[in-house]
Amino acid sequence: MQQIRELAYHTVMRACLFASLGIFCVMTGMSFEPKLAFQAGGFLTTIMAFVLIFKARFALTKDCRNTEMWLYIERISARRSIMRNGRSQRPCTKPI
Repeated sequence: MQQIRELAYHTVMRACLFASLGIFCVMTGMSFEPKLAFQAGGFLTTIMAFVLIFKARFALTKDCRNTEMWLYIERISARRSIMRNGRSQRPCTKPI
């Protein structure tokens, strides 16, 4: 359960990083007018916070198989099966 929580945390942090990069680019583009740049940055950051609140509100009712987390969970289970068996489950492509 702890690994799933960490994956969810990293997924949300990555999304916030991309949003922050976009906000930074908008603010840099408006750097000729500092007051307008900071107002736009504050407004966009507030919108990002509301989107996060909205997503958190509906996360409990959303099917987890339709999310990005499902892909990561499948990767973790594949890694565990490889480590447990000591070899990959994929067939060898080179002839022996």
